[in-house]
Amino acid sequence: MTSFPGGYALDSIAALMQRPIPVLICSAIVAALLTPLVIRGAHSLGWLAHPRSDRWHSRVVALMGGVAIVGTILLMAVGSGVWLRSPVGIPLVIGMLVLAVLGAIDDRGGVNPGPKLLIETGVGMGIVAAGLRFGPGLPDVVSIPLTIIWIIGVTNAMNLLDNMDGLAAGTGVVVGGVVALISIQTGDVTTALISAAVTGACLGYLPYNYRRARVFMGDTGSLPLGFVVATLALSAGQSAVSHSSTALWGVAVPVLLCALPLIDTTLVTISRLRSGRAVSQGGRDHASHRLVYLGLADTAAVLLLHLAALSVALCAVIGTRSSESAMWLGAAGVVASLAFLIWLLRIDPYTHRMTVVDKASGALAHIEPHIPQIMLRSAEHLDVPEAPEGLPRRTTLVRRAN
Repeated sequence: MTSFPGGYALDSIAALMQRPIPVLICSAIVAALLTPLVIRGAHSLGWLAHPRSDRWHSRVVALMGGVAIVGTILLMAVGSGVWLRSPVGIPLVIGMLVLAVLGAIDDRGGVNPGPKLLIETGVGMGIVAAGLRFGPGLPDVVSIPLTIIWIIGVTNAMNLLDNMDGLAAGTGVVVGGVVALISIQTGDVTTALISAAVTGACLGYLPYNYRRARVFMGDTGSLPLGFVVATLALSAGQSAVSHSSTALWGVAVPVLLCALPLIDTTLVTISRLRSGRAVSQGGRDHASHRLVYLGLADTAAVLLLHLAALSVALCAVIGTRSSESAMWLGAAGVVASLAFLIWLLRIDPYTHRMTVVDKASGALAHIEPHIPQIMLRSAEHLDVPEAPEGLPRRTTLVRRAN
């Protein structure tokens, strides 16, 4: 029997796509090629994010970067065939598509919380129907509602975490990479491949979104990315339980993996409730913003949060490998996360002031972080669109003080 020309090469490519590292590399390349096309398309169509009083950026930036991330993950999942090899594969792909469309509509015109919650509940039920659970071993009457709450919570937590250049995409790299490690050591090849695709897609997108971002993922990317992160964390927890035979570890692993988005969401929820603000109201009161108010540059704040997320997530990797120390590591990760949350709560973002000096006159002025369309960056020259009376437009940040 003769094979058609090129058949051997295609077979070799198909075999490579069943390994996590080639999938990661391919997805990174695809995302890196797709993202510039999305940026051009966004500018042509007018899909742009303009500076606002409750947002951190000070320039007009292309939206819909999530198209590149979601498109890459879906291409890798379908191209490698992994979406058909797992009961979770099809609801995961459908859920990502549904949430990407929902996010695009929200980015363009807004979606009311009720319909959004209903749709997120629907995609969560799809994951439940596929057999994935938060807290494997718990009765269904407990685990099913917890699973849906988890999916909705982490999906929206990743959406909230997309508040500074590179933060959400970098967190996708951390969670995807760590889930891949756990899946490899537990023999869950399908989850390892999907996690590698997520990691690569976020890596390929990051160069365009890190410092002085050229594109934002928007809800088009953050909602489906949050959904896939939530699902992969549950899958890793389920695999870790079967590997370690410790039921409680199935709860600890997803929490450790998603510690950063959970901390950030809890932080802004508590802060806004304490200050009498609406929880749904946007603001510069996230973990990343508070670190900048303390004096860190934007990039340093993001890298610190990524390092913290990685440190806690690695507890899940080590604990899965060594079941004897699993619960100690889990407890240590949870305690460290709570301590970090409590420390961040002590920083009041609503009264924090930034001290700036005019380069020409040397005059000092204080600028509140929530004044409309004012954005300050460490060691950069800035054009302040709506400067307070008496403050020249050209300023340089020199220090921050309460």
